[in-house]
Amino acid sequence: MAGIVVKFEKGRITHTAEKAIVGGQVVEPGVKARSAVPAAADSEKVLGVALADAAPKGDPVPGLLYVGTDKVTIASAPAVVPIKSDGSAKAGDLVVADDGGAVKKAGEDATFAQIVGRVIEVNADADKTVLVRLGG
Repeated sequence: MAGIVVKFEKGRITHTAEKAIVGGQVVEPGVKARSAVPAAADSEKVLGVALADAAPKGDPVPGLLYVGTDKVTIASAPAVVPIKSDGSAKAGDLVVADDGGAVKKAGEDATFAQIVGRVIEVNADADKTVLVRLGG
């Protein structure tokens, strides 16, 4: 190959939502090409964190205006983003995906592929959000 063109210079990449995604959720690949779904607990396929809400488009309903989008932009390393957590992680801890696209403290047996990032700050809010530097 004589040369290539960079497709994504850095960071944010848009995917199509295969399931409903809420901004701030950790996401993993869906089944279709460049698609995403909320990440399962302990996923080893994390793409990053959704920056906005998105949901799959359904068949049109007469008289109903659809104003949502099925496109979701995903932040990846080295972004720093807030993510809901189970409250187990403290500043400096590595985190992995938890149910519902949240994060939890990585266990000692966590693999490199499971690491979502490192907690930079713990917020004092109802969702127990943590500020995470993606990629560790």
